[in-house]
Amino acid sequence: MDIYSLIFYQILKYDPSSTFLTGDMIHDLVFGVLIPSIPVILILKFFSSYITGEHKDLQILAMIGGLAFIIFGGWFPIIAQLYLPLFGVAIFFTAINVFTRHVINEEGQKALKDFTLDMMSRGVKKMIARMKPEQSEVFIKYYTICSELTRKKLEERMWMDLADFAAMRGDDPGRKQFLDRMVLIRAEVSSLEAQKIQQEQELRRVFGKHKSAKLIAKVQKDMERIKREYLKQIMEMRRNFEKEIEKEERKKGKVDSEKFNNFSDGYV
Repeated sequence: MDIYSLIFYQILKYDPSSTFLTGDMIHDLVFGVLIPSIPVILILKFFSSYITGEHKDLQILAMIGGLAFIIFGGWFPIIAQLYLPLFGVAIFFTAINVFTRHVINEEGQKALKDFTLDMMSRGVKKMIARMKPEQSEVFIKYYTICSELTRKKLEERMWMDLADFAAMRGDDPGRKQFLDRMVLIRAEVSSLEAQKIQQEQELRRVFGKHKSAKLIAKVQKDMERIKREYLKQIMEMRRNFEKEIEKEERKKGKVDSEKFNNFSDGYV
């Protein structure tokens, strides 16, 4: 009996009449042994951890017993023939996922990070320069969340004011449109507030309670400055809406002279 027959027919229990094997030793070792071993090892690892917990010695014993059951019970060829067609599909979708997350998304994350760094005060940038890589990553993420939350809160206020303005003009469709937009922004605000709380806990874990409190206070101080910058953008958006409304009213032959007064009250 040759080595090929011993491995595939006697030990692994492949059917000699099966077209799955080609008779080429290298080819069949790769596609008949190596690749099918991947799901077998994963299954045995999960199985042993599930029944033995953290006991390493018992895990090894359970894996050996499970492997013997799969091989001598004739399950290995079945697993191989089921898994191999899925292996190529798994590689394809993994490649797409990696490309999406680490190539496309990485560009977006880098742009967001660069934008956040541009918004930071010089003092905060100096603090980041003295941090370890893990610390700076956690801190920048917290800063980004706070910055986005500040902007979204101002946007929510703007849409609410526009809805009130539309109501004063008797524009019910416009009011509904502005309110719908406000509801969407409010949902984003709620999500960002939850992320902020979670990231504050991460700050405490990385920096400690005392230092994280100082960092949070520093960020909040920076947010007041950023709030004023965002407010300029928000007011520009509002002015554009007012111009559009005025154009529509001129076309209809009526111009409502009432405008938003003291728009920045309560914003800064």
